[in-house]
Amino acid sequence: CKQLEGAAMSPLDIFDRCQTIIVSALLFFTIPPACFVYYKLLFYPPFSQNYTFKLIVINGVANLVNGVAYMIVYQLSSFQFVHSIYQSIQEHNLVKGLSIIHVIFMEISLNSALFVALHRV
Repeated sequence: CKQLEGAAMSPLDIFDRCQTIIVSALLFFTIPPACFVYYKLLFYPPFSQNYTFKLIVINGVANLVNGVAYMIVYQLSSFQFVHSIYQSIQEHNLVKGLSIIHVIFMEISLNSALFVALHRV
């Protein structure tokens, strides 16, 4: 890895960057097929007639939005090329809104997962 501003990167910085790259790649490759499956579950019989599948779609969409919001709010700030984006986000007071979106969709995901689990019992 390259050194930033003359200082060596710590192992924690290297881990954080690798984690960010891996999670970003996984989100990039997961979202299109997940959207296809969720579309099928919502609009094609016999899946569209079952409310359990609708809960599964809500859970999945909430997880995906939560993952994207987490990446924007917390993870991507470790890369130098996005600092101008973060300055713009801070100047327009969007940090609080993105954090709220992250927390709300995390809670929706947890609650919908609970309802799916209770419905299967």
